[in-house]
Amino acid sequence: MAEGMLLGVAQKIIDELGSWAFKEVASLWNVEAELENIKNTVSTIQAVLRDAAEQQRHSHQVKDWLEKLKDAVYEADDLFGEFYSEALRQGGMSGNITKKVRNFLSTSNPLVLRQEMSGKINAMKQKLNAIAEDRKLFHLKEYHVEPPVSMDREETHSFVLDEKVIGREDDKEAIIKLLLEPNDEENVSIISIVGIGGLGKTTLAQFVYNDKNIKEHFELKMWICISDIFDVKMIIQKIISATGLNEEQSWLLFKQISFRKGQGQGTNNPRLEEIGREIVRKCQGIPLAIKSIGNVLRLEKTEHKWSYVNNNILESATQQKNDIFPILKLSYDYLPSHLKSCFAFCSLFPKDYEIDKVTLAQLWIAQGFIRPSNKNQELEDVADEYFKDLLWRSFFEEVNVFGKLKYKMHDLIHDLAQLVARAECTIITRDGNNFDEKTRHVSLPFYIDSSFIETSGLLVRAEKLRTYLLTFKPSMPHRAGKIDESMLNKLILSCRRLRALGLCGVRIERVPDSIEKLIHLTYLDFSENLGIKTLPNAISRLWKLQTLKVNGCGNLKELPRDIRFLVGLRHLENSNCKGLSHMPDGLGQITCLQTLSLFVVRDNQASTSGPISSGLEELNSLNSLRGELEISKLRYFEDVYSEPNAANLRAKQYLDQLTLSWGATHSFFCSDGDNDSYEKLLEGLQPHQNLKFLYVYGYGGVRFSSWLSLLTNLVALSICGCKRCQQLPRLSQLHSLERLSLSNMQVLEYISDGDINEEVPTSSFFPSLKSISIWQCPNLKGWWRSTSTTDHQQHPHHRSLPSFHHLSDLKIWYCPNLTSLPPFPYLEESLHLDGVSLKALQQTIAMNLSSRFCKLKSMTLISIEDAEALPDEWMSNLISLKKLYIRGGPKLKSLSLAVPHLTSLESLAIRDCELFDSISDMGDDGIEWQHLKCLSSLCYESVPNLKSIPSGLQQVTALRKLEISSCPNLTIFPEPTSVVYLDISDCPNLTSIPDGMKNLTSLEELRIFNCPNLISLPDGMRSLKSLQKLIIEQCPVLKKRCEKGIGEDWFKISHVPVIGICLDTLRISETDLAQVLVRAGLVLLCSRVEKKGMQQTFRSHIGTDDANRFFEFCITGPKEFSLAINGLAIP
Repeated sequence: MAEGMLLGVAQKIIDELGSWAFKEVASLWNVEAELENIKNTVSTIQAVLRDAAEQQRHSHQVKDWLEKLKDAVYEADDLFGEFYSEALRQGGMSGNITKKVRNFLSTSNPLVLRQEMSGKINAMKQKLNAIAEDRKLFHLKEYHVEPPVSMDREETHSFVLDEKVIGREDDKEAIIKLLLEPNDEENVSIISIVGIGGLGKTTLAQFVYNDKNIKEHFELKMWICISDIFDVKMIIQKIISATGLNEEQSWLLFKQISFRKGQGQGTNNPRLEEIGREIVRKCQGIPLAIKSIGNVLRLEKTEHKWSYVNNNILESATQQKNDIFPILKLSYDYLPSHLKSCFAFCSLFPKDYEIDKVTLAQLWIAQGFIRPSNKNQELEDVADEYFKDLLWRSFFEEVNVFGKLKYKMHDLIHDLAQLVARAECTIITRDGNNFDEKTRHVSLPFYIDSSFIETSGLLVRAEKLRTYLLTFKPSMPHRAGKIDESMLNKLILSCRRLRALGLCGVRIERVPDSIEKLIHLTYLDFSENLGIKTLPNAISRLWKLQTLKVNGCGNLKELPRDIRFLVGLRHLENSNCKGLSHMPDGLGQITCLQTLSLFVVRDNQASTSGPISSGLEELNSLNSLRGELEISKLRYFEDVYSEPNAANLRAKQYLDQLTLSWGATHSFFCSDGDNDSYEKLLEGLQPHQNLKFLYVYGYGGVRFSSWLSLLTNLVALSICGCKRCQQLPRLSQLHSLERLSLSNMQVLEYISDGDINEEVPTSSFFPSLKSISIWQCPNLKGWWRSTSTTDHQQHPHHRSLPSFHHLSDLKIWYCPNLTSLPPFPYLEESLHLDGVSLKALQQTIAMNLSSRFCKLKSMTLISIEDAEALPDEWMSNLISLKKLYIRGGPKLKSLSLAVPHLTSLESLAIRDCELFDSISDMGDDGIEWQHLKCLSSLCYESVPNLKSIPSGLQQVTALRKLEISSCPNLTIFPEPTSVVYLDISDCPNLTSIPDGMKNLTSLEELRIFNCPNLISLPDGMRSLKSLQKLIIEQCPVLKKRCEKGIGEDWFKISHVPVIGICLDTLRISETDLAQVLVRAGLVLLCSRVEKKGMQQTFRSHIGTDDANRFFEFCITGPKEFSLAINGLAIP
């Protein structure tokens, strides 16, 4: 089944031998006939590969023939790579290969090498001819190898729409009911969803996880994915045995996949529908199977083809019940040949691995799997099309990782990839026992430790390797082992056929010169190796290198000085290389370069080992750059007046993101220098108008360049640390702008220096702007420097005043002089004001709109100096507000009479408000509290005037969490029966807790901290049957009274499973430790013990083996367990 990868290599040979470059060299070296013969032979063999792959199942002779063929084809590919390399060294090629490059690479006698190479080519011709002749013995059928075609695909997205989840509504509701219903008999609920692979268990869990009711009910949620090698003994408390979709649901999903958009409701061909329903029944209601077969048949809309699949293929594929693997295999069989090799290669990534699409494309290109249909196509664009085809056919699933799209393979799809790749691709186990000498692509998905050193001994048998990748995430560098120079040298000398080498995050300090022996190397990744300070110039001899990655090598000072000779380099990824002092001379000659993450302007004072770049002119000809580019240390550019446009950024139409930084880091601020030179340089750095993201750091000019207003495609703009900048161009012309960020603009007074009457009409005023962030602009007064007689600040009710109609998120920090902003009545997500006068809201508040702020969900007010209460006319509209956070209001005495209008409020926190006493304006009877029907969390912290919390809190039936901290005058607190979590901290005058606490029947966790005058616990504690955890700290009297067995209050709390007294020890009893950790929160526990100076925490034990031991202990361990804070040990 590995014929997919073999087909890819064979096609690569055919394409290369037919290229102009090879033909030119063949003519000069007089091997034209031999190479043409080999090309024809490989084409002949390629045509029978598909049938040979089928026959090998039943014929050992065919299988042996395929093995010989595979070795010969790979050997031929290696030979032609060597041939091409030697031709380059000896100057046998023209075109873009300059004489300097040939001289740089030439090391040997050309006549001897030509004779040697000619002999190798003749020997290869004879070997391939003999293998091709043997094919006749097996009477193999010939199949046409189809050229790559572009698929007509629907747009994909990064999330699952509810309407895309078919047939799981009842299951979803059943699980939600179990999760939300109270259960006093169990300390923790475990709900297991079981079923065969592909049934939709993960989709169902995601469906539940993202449900609105679950989000509102559970304050803390975590999604944890455990691979199938994580074998944990667990007691299953409840089981939902997941069943497949019913017949109608299955048909609905099949239609959604098989028919084009717009045909999802059915087909005009009744016979096709009849066959389709038969096919669906054979998929046994399993969504993954339905999607797989649907993706196959959506390309074949004939009755004959559907009948053939139904009667001939599915009939035999579905003999075994509850096994959908044959159906998945069918989806692979119907892949075009160019996608088969790409898919099989993906078996190198471990299960649940988050695949980066760009990296995968680079790896495919390195192996020669990408076949452009015409010379004008870029390899990366073709690879992207291949990937989209596989995604469209459900071989990949999209996942969102911190706002970035990554991709995973379903477990069964991953199994399929391993099946078809066979020994070609291997994920090496920790002991290395699964390594095969026939393997050509390997990955190591574990932290490098002593086992790697042992495994590396296998490398002496790895001479056929083409790919060597480390696929772990370097998130725990202290646990990663170290690859020293000798080990790396051994790897290089043992694996000379490598096309891709990825050694990310393994503490490499020095790369040996032997790296130049890897003449086939196309992809090289040394990212996240902080010990690397320089790269050897020998890398410049890797003439086939297309991708070089050193991302995160923060101590790297220099790139290879002769990097200009890497004329085929397409991607130089060097983001976060803050130690780079310059760029090597001649970088600008690599005109095919598409990725350059970071360009560092030279520092004339820096010492270097070789020629350095003369400056921004190196960027002049690099007009194929795409993606992201950062130019740093711009303050060192000296040719401002003679070469202001040296970088030629206006010609770089493919760039999406540009970062201009005048320092080595984004925190650098220019405060000196000639203003004219700053402005001249910035003017010369005008980018192409296609740019979408612009970030400027540390610019030292007074005025910003006018070209900013011309970037009409700009989506995000951030200007930071421009401390002398007094004026920005008009930004309202940026109609595509969605995010605007201004920070550390020390002298900026107005964002727009013009007159408000010159502004655009309100209908076209920032029509796309969704987010504004303004930070540390102490002199900022307003948006416009309005000079007309009809000053808008004098006419706040002016209905034609330009306003932000689509602004959803507004955050302003430390702008004390800001008194006016354009109205923003339609905020939806968040309003955050810190160190800002409420006068900045006056234009919005004054608008005669009943709907202003009616959709706002979150509001944070910090250090609001000028308000005794929040404006009633503003608060009364906050009917959608869910979170209100107030901190540091020195004059704030109460909230607002309009608080009862906050009917959607879920969380209220008031901190550091000296004069605040309570929500007194809601009345002593507390009836107004009943309007806060959604309030689930309430926090008072550092509110010295607070003596009691209104009894009306009893009316808030949704309240689950109550925190009272640093309220020295508090003597009375309420008894809301719905509270689950109660935290009382730093209340020195609190002497007792009323016995009415027995009414807190829902209380699960109680924390009492630093209440030194609290002398006892109420008798009602015995009635708290739901209480699972009690923590008492810095309460000396209570500590003594609660001593186990002898304390006067011990009998009141002895029923609580988890008791922590002063956190000397944490006593766990009457329950399994696993249940306690889930209920109490392992992350919180870890954070608390870390603060106590504990050297080893649970985190150091997490790993496959350790986790197995840990959870086994949780199930079989003793019923009572003491956890010593200063010495955690898990048996």
